[in-house]
Amino acid sequence: MNEKSKHLLCRAMGFALVTALMCGSIPAAAAAGDIGLIDTTDEAEFLNLYTQANETSPILGQIPDETPVLILNRVEGWVQILTENMTGWILADSLAEEEEPEPETETETETEPETVTEPEPETVTEPETEEQTVKEEEQTTETQAISQTAQEETPAEQETALQEAQAQALQEAQALQEAQAQALQEAQAQQAAQAQQDAILAQAGATREDLYLLANLIYCEAGCEPYIGKVAVGNVVMNRVYSDRQPDTISGVIYARRQFSPVSNGTLARALENNRADASCYQAAMEALAGAKPIGDKLFFRRVNGRAGQVIGRHVFY
Repeated sequence: MNEKSKHLLCRAMGFALVTALMCGSIPAAAAAGDIGLIDTTDEAEFLNLYTQANETSPILGQIPDETPVLILNRVEGWVQILTENMTGWILADSLAEEEEPEPETETETETEPETVTEPEPETVTEPETEEQTVKEEEQTTETQAISQTAQEETPAEQETALQEAQAQALQEAQALQEAQAQALQEAQAQQAAQAQQDAILAQAGATREDLYLLANLIYCEAGCEPYIGKVAVGNVVMNRVYSDRQPDTISGVIYARRQFSPVSNGTLARALENNRADASCYQAAMEALAGAKPIGDKLFFRRVNGRAGQVIGRHVFY
């Protein structure tokens, strides 16, 4: 971007900031500042915005290169700026400030009346043009009044507004750090749970596919049963895996002929297709894989029908 383009962009940003001030979106204390343009001075596309005039302070965010900003304050080597939604500090050498227009710009402005054609005065007399001119004059008057009011504010009021903005920015930065810390803790807890599951599966000689299959069988057989009843169904499956008279894999036990009704009637297949097992079914499956034995070494269960055995919910285990 050449110097002329930067000058025009700064002017446009100044008008936009004043307009935002009229709408109440920018603190009035910022109206008296100068306009500058972000210049990263290298190949970087963004510039860090700090809460304080110190590179060790929290980073509020990043500002794109060549972004116009409002200058609020200056200290040694640092400039406090205001963007459309953030207030903070940047290094002084990262800011290109507005310069006085070049003489050629004034010459161009002076020669503009010579290029005006005769039809333009006729257009000014149209009702729509007159109404637009009145609105622009009203807007200019309001802008001047707001700027004068902002300049009349005492330094104490300006300092108070600045401190409040800095305090709010610091609170937002702290909230972001807390959220990041919480997310890290949750990720670490999830990794620990994953490692524990992997250890249990390895000890049981099972895979995650086996866990998926067992949890969905528990859902089909004991989805409405109390939690201990869910663990008991998983206990039966694992007892059969360890039995010399049954297949020695979870899938072999579950798909053995005429052993589990959800296999023969298609209920299990539909559950596996949509993974209908909930968290309690997965937890019960993990407990069974880890060696939980609420029904001991029993190999069978069925609906309660008067048969002798250990009754849990609507099942009797024998």
